[in-house]
Amino acid sequence: MHFHKIQGTYKATRVDGQIITIERAEEGSEWVSRYEDDFEGDNTAYFKTKREAVASENHIENLIRG
Repeated sequence: MHFHKIQGTYKATRVDGQIITIERAEEGSEWVSRYEDDFEGDNTAYFKTKREAVASENHIENLIRG
């Protein structure tokens, strides 16, 4: 996936159409990966670096592709 920087956040659309946003967490210096329309926060994941967040989302996309 290719993430595009938009006003301090990074967004990409996965092969299944899910829109993913990676940004700084509200607290601390961690990065957070969120899915659009996930109002409960079930799919929110935290990472030490943005690189780890991108790698995790790319791994999920590769699993979806099979």
